[in-house]
Amino acid sequence: MFARACLCHSDGKTLAQLTWIGTAQGAIPEDNRVFQFASYSVTGGSLTINLLNADLVKRDVKSSAELAKSIAANKANPNLYREAMVFKKTRR
Repeated sequence: MFARACLCHSDGKTLAQLTWIGTAQGAIPEDNRVFQFASYSVTGGSLTINLLNADLVKRDVKSSAELAKSIAANKANPNLYREAMVFKKTRR
């Protein structure tokens, strides 16, 4: 899967807004549900991504203000993010 990412700020946090644009097989999204938000960190040769938990921050928010309000309302919840995904840099 391929995505574009841009940085955004919400409740004092820097998040990456991911826009999913397709797959290695050439498939493109068939609907408008292509956006996700994630926190991230880079340490050494590893990238850690934590996607927002859609059970807490609903997928149907209509504006960036509504999204920011939902994130702020859940900032203390330990389940704000889904399980971390860790990607390691490979050497060629």
